[in-house]
Amino acid sequence: MPEQISLKPGPALHQQIAVYEEFGRCLPGFHPMAPPQRKETIMHSRQSEAIINSPDLVFLLTQCTQEVEALLHIAIQSPYSPLVTCLKHLLETLNKAQLVRNQQVIFVLIREALEGLFKALTFQMESDILIRFRDVYLYVLRSLQECKALGVNFVALHVTLALLEQRPDHRYYLPIIDLLSRLHMIDMREIDTFVAKDIERMDNQAILFGTHAVKHFLLSKQRDNLYNEGDLNKTLQALNRFAYSTHPPPELLVNILEAIKMNMSQPSNNAGIQHGGPDPMLQSSGLPSQQDMYPPPNNLPPHVLSELDQVSSGLMVPQLHPSADLMAPHPVLSRIQTHVPSPHGLEDPPGLSEKVELLLSEWVRSYHHPMMVKDMDQIYIVFVNKLQQQGIMKNDDLITRFFRISVEMCVGLCYKSMTEPENQRLARAKCYHTMDAFVKLVAVLMRFTGEPTNIQPKVNVLQKVIYTVAQVLLQDHQTRGSDFHQLPYQRFFIMLLTELNARDPVFELMSLHVLSIYSQVYHELRPAKAPGFAYAWLELISHRIFIEKVLIQTPQPKGWLYLQQLLVDLFTFLAPFLRNADLERPLQILYKGTLRVLLVLLHDFPEFLCDHHFVFCNVIPPNCIQMRNLILSAFPRNLGLPDPFTPDLKFEELPEIAQSPKILGEFLTIIPKEFKSELDSFLQTDSVDKIFPVKLRELLQTSATHPDTYNIPLLNALILYIGQSGISSLQTFSTPISPSSVQASVHFSLLKTVVSDVDTKGRYLLLNAITNQLRYPNSDTHYFSIVLLALFLRAQSEMVQEQITRVLLERLIVYRPHPWGLLVTFIELIKGEEYNFWEYRFVHCAPEIKRLFESVARSCIQQKQAHQQTTREELE
Repeated sequence: MPEQISLKPGPALHQQIAVYEEFGRCLPGFHPMAPPQRKETIMHSRQSEAIINSPDLVFLLTQCTQEVEALLHIAIQSPYSPLVTCLKHLLETLNKAQLVRNQQVIFVLIREALEGLFKALTFQMESDILIRFRDVYLYVLRSLQECKALGVNFVALHVTLALLEQRPDHRYYLPIIDLLSRLHMIDMREIDTFVAKDIERMDNQAILFGTHAVKHFLLSKQRDNLYNEGDLNKTLQALNRFAYSTHPPPELLVNILEAIKMNMSQPSNNAGIQHGGPDPMLQSSGLPSQQDMYPPPNNLPPHVLSELDQVSSGLMVPQLHPSADLMAPHPVLSRIQTHVPSPHGLEDPPGLSEKVELLLSEWVRSYHHPMMVKDMDQIYIVFVNKLQQQGIMKNDDLITRFFRISVEMCVGLCYKSMTEPENQRLARAKCYHTMDAFVKLVAVLMRFTGEPTNIQPKVNVLQKVIYTVAQVLLQDHQTRGSDFHQLPYQRFFIMLLTELNARDPVFELMSLHVLSIYSQVYHELRPAKAPGFAYAWLELISHRIFIEKVLIQTPQPKGWLYLQQLLVDLFTFLAPFLRNADLERPLQILYKGTLRVLLVLLHDFPEFLCDHHFVFCNVIPPNCIQMRNLILSAFPRNLGLPDPFTPDLKFEELPEIAQSPKILGEFLTIIPKEFKSELDSFLQTDSVDKIFPVKLRELLQTSATHPDTYNIPLLNALILYIGQSGISSLQTFSTPISPSSVQASVHFSLLKTVVSDVDTKGRYLLLNAITNQLRYPNSDTHYFSIVLLALFLRAQSEMVQEQITRVLLERLIVYRPHPWGLLVTFIELIKGEEYNFWEYRFVHCAPEIKRLFESVARSCIQQKQAHQQTTREELE
């Protein structure tokens, strides 16, 4: 072994580690699997990077920029110059975040929004402009919190980190922490750890804050508790140690700690606290009522005592402007939003939940009643009238709340039945019992909304309920984590689609709208957003009714584009794991399910895979050979595919090679316009330009510091464009596509130069891009087959020939199917005398490699002999 990496006693040297790090960066699957405890972190990191680079976040940042600019225009003449300056800094960061999309800029944006909120709260007076200043900072944080943006957990973690970096009087300002807690922008576990450490250091502000916090969040009667004792466990322990390490112990603190202990030992008493009734814990512990002051402890410093004296039972939180539009969801933002509490309008009207529960229970009984089949329409009309009488149909807000509460109740019943110690079949039946009735209710409301021929009100109802279910799903997924159940949501989407697919004149008019809404919602619920819903999601997008609507009933290309986007979502989610061969059991199941979906499409809808192969190959990692073969093996059903093992098969004699394949995906938009103009000029001239191939290579590299990283979609687009331009050039002069005409063209010269000049990884990706076009018989397959064989024949280095062989061979040693053009090209390579394939050293470099080549060649020869035997028997 070389001296640099030879084995020596002692720890590994830096040079040795660098070699293996380089292997891990360049070779797929070289890195070992991440240990189980890091798996979630790695997956979250990959998803965070994908979300930060997504167009959804850019769109939301643009909306925030518009709101900040509008407020800045109004406030530029206001007397609050520090706030205007702070707002300008926020605007600069928003503009930067839209251009430089990385986590560091997002962190700075969160920090500046939080600091601006604190500055706005320093002004004690109340005015409309001050309220709008406060609201705009909250609006920015709420926008980042959207499920389309960064999500609740991500924003909560980094708002907390930014909060803990503030100076102590801001860090321990309980009203703002209470406000951020109600907006789900605080990770209380992080604050709990931080406060406990400060209490251990006898920090007076931390002691004061900890006392206020546990009293407010754990013993408040006037609001539902946001946190329980576990969320503030470390603070409670630190306060307990502090209380009993001083003599005499602080009376207020001791009373609070005793009340919390009683609360934990008597959980049934929580009802009195949370619903505004009398507080037996406070009364039994001797604590004053909420209207009285707590007696201050005697052993704290004077300024802490004076602060503590001012604490009343109800903390006053800054009130936001009731009519401020900045706190309301923006009308242009995504209709699907994570269900995050907002300061206004979140709480349901008193008694609404009970009313919905009664109505839903009554409907479930009616739905499963034996008389339902006989008097169906009459029961529908009576129940819809009852909803109107109860005021549920009064306005959009109440209808939305009705749907949300109903979905939450159905899902809750499903969770309850799934956790009961019964068999799974019975648990599923209980879940279906309520969910199926709710789905029927949605269909009834759609049918009886508006006139029978006016479909827009019915579409609005469908949108409202679909987006509400998606909203509940995302929140449920985020809250429950690994305890999340897919079953109720999967059942809802399938059963509602089945209802809407019934032979009903009303629903038939809505067919295109139903498909559009379902496709958009499936896109929003993609595995990258809700990994715990991935199995059900894959089943939903491959359901027979949905596939039929998308690929058969909907006119092309609109319906096909819906399914294309959903498959791209699936491939994009799998790509990081497939690229590193990092497939644990759950991902293996999802991968196998993906292959089965592709097999169904290959068998029943091959034209779909033919037309969209370019888009799919852009997102499938290079090492996913079998998945790519499934897509590239598709051919139109009206095409009689010639047998690739036919003796002396003449490619140029096939009539199909005159036809150009249909490729959807707008691959030309990937190529920069300025470079495309330069490329066209280069291809139209015969002059030798040695600089342009260098420009092409630099364009394909995504980083100057890492020249071995390439823009694969751009590379695939350029290869396809150069090939189609070469075909068009030959057809313009009525020149047939042949080895001599192709090798004499400037297009081939450019490809040959680039293949020779790039590094090993770049050459592998370029050859893969060429091989991706070796599909069914057409002009592109014919042209690129000639190009690949000519590159092998005229290669100046055996390394290039070895890589060409590798690209072809690795696609043939996997399970069938194999693309027709790939088989024809490889058979021509191993049997063509001019290529001298069996004479090269890489064929004989090792016994196992030689046996592999012989096995593949023998397989091709056996298939050819079998074809000849079949033909001979047919003639006899």
